[in-house]
Amino acid sequence: MVFSRIIHRFNVCVRSTYVSLMTERECELYEAKEMQDTKYWLPIQWAYFLVRKARTDQAIQSDVLMHGIMEKLREFRSDLQYLCCYDWVPVPLSYPQIVFMAVRCYFILSLIARQQCRKDNVDTYFPVMTVLEFLFTVGWMKVAEELLNPFGEDDDDFECNYLIDRNLSTGFEIVELYEQPPSDEIDDFWQMSIPRPLDVDTQDPEKKKTIPYHGSIADINMLRDRSPNPRKDSVFSISREFSRRSKVGDIDRFQRSSRRQPSISTVRRASSTIMNSETRSFKTNT
Repeated sequence: MVFSRIIHRFNVCVRSTYVSLMTERECELYEAKEMQDTKYWLPIQWAYFLVRKARTDQAIQSDVLMHGIMEKLREFRSDLQYLCCYDWVPVPLSYPQIVFMAVRCYFILSLIARQQCRKDNVDTYFPVMTVLEFLFTVGWMKVAEELLNPFGEDDDDFECNYLIDRNLSTGFEIVELYEQPPSDEIDDFWQMSIPRPLDVDTQDPEKKKTIPYHGSIADINMLRDRSPNPRKDSVFSISREFSRRSKVGDIDRFQRSSRRQPSISTVRRASSTIMNSETRSFKTNT
């Protein structure tokens, strides 16, 4: 047991028999099993046997359903083991004591260390930052102190007795009402090919303006909208010119003219002519 209130409630099997969680025969079998460790897994092992027997008696129709029930029992047993490990290895006692003592000693020393010793120039009348630091640090320490034992008997701890009673009653109600569904009747959506929201007649404009699954660039027409990038426009113009020339049948001439390049000697003669003309113009000006 982890929760102290649960220990007081289910301490002996007589009390468990009183709340109808175990019969007298089950209590005798549970106490007869002598082990050094805890025996929380023993009732779950009985449940495994009952599930297997129900499958043999055809109370469970398929092996898939039996496997699903056993898987849920296994998960419940694993959760109990995890809870026992959490309670078995608690936070070391020296750690919270050292933290609490260090925080208190720090603020006791702050009363002396953070005083203003100069009397001639006093510009601080109230230690605002020290008070805020004290409130935040001590507040966090109190919260950590409460979280050390969430299964205690304080008002802020888990109310496990209520959870056990609620889960037990809800489980029995689910089993009892399993084969009692309501009869099929014609509802408001019977004649609707496309069901509409229930608040379709509302006057709220925010609720009317709903466009689900609408992309952010779904309304952009890529053929109509032009990009301001000149390089992209030039690419589009070249593509259109190439298409026009291919339509009139002179694509071969266009390709030959595009492959025609000036020779190296022609480029050298042109560059020398330009340099000579610039030299003559410079001498004339000087």
